[in-house]
Amino acid sequence: MTIKVATDLAEAAGLTEEELRLELAVALCREQRLTTAQGARLVGMSRFDFQRLLAERRVPSYDYEELAHDLEVARRDAAPQP
Repeated sequence: MTIKVATDLAEAAGLTEEELRLELAVALCREQRLTTAQGARLVGMSRFDFQRLLAERRVPSYDYEELAHDLEVARRDAAPQP
């Protein structure tokens, strides 16, 4: 999907194309419409760097997918060893 934004609108907001994409990714992560991995992909950043940016903006970045993964790892680690 390609999203086209009129140049004058981006300029009116004082944003470059990259900045506009970043603001969109942050907003979608804030609303939990994208995972941090998806947001990072949208802006072309590493997941670690994107999570750091979200933390700087006080946007929670620990999503359900990450929680489910962490719980599975914890269950596996807690299981009795043969």
